[in-house]
Amino acid sequence: MPLPLAILGLALLWRAAPQWRASSWWSGCTGVLGGQLPALATCTLVVLPAILSAWLLWLPRACNPLSFVVALLCALLSAAALLFWSGALPLLPRADVEDQCARSAVRRSTLYLLHPLYYAFAVAYGEPGSSDTCTKLWEQAGADRETLLATLSAELAAQTPQGMVRDKDLVLQACVAVLCLYAVVSAELPVLATVPLAKLKAS
Repeated sequence: MPLPLAILGLALLWRAAPQWRASSWWSGCTGVLGGQLPALATCTLVVLPAILSAWLLWLPRACNPLSFVVALLCALLSAAALLFWSGALPLLPRADVEDQCARSAVRRSTLYLLHPLYYAFAVAYGEPGSSDTCTKLWEQAGADRETLLATLSAELAAQTPQGMVRDKDLVLQACVAVLCLYAVVSAELPVLATVPLAKLKAS
């Protein structure tokens, strides 16, 4: 069922805030603007892949523009996150996080990467003619971009309640969801197991 799987995928973000080491370049980012770089990395390589993979569960296993774009973005971001948290992503400074944090991040990124791979497998071995549809979609992306963008815009609007909201509003809502989940991920929330028993008795 899409809903339980999507909730479980997003639940993996619980306490997923990166634990940067003191030697990490990201922990040295300070200031009004520079201090936002670690937050940007967390939103892009932790929260956004989770949202895209959960969204992909709801979309049809067909080669339409919206499913294809979401699967492609999910695959690219999940692969980039997998390389980043394992310290192998070029062009960006190494993550250099704590070992337990790195292992959890790599497991999450691998799970999110499986969603677009399953989508590609379902399209390739699904209904007859799916491969031809993907080929036509790819050709249309290079030849008739205006028609493709119009179709993508209509499919985005169809994902809103009763199709009454613009496609730009849906993208904006996705950005707000990323920021809200980031606020939850980065919050210093106490865990019951870490609270000393004496404090619980005293309270």
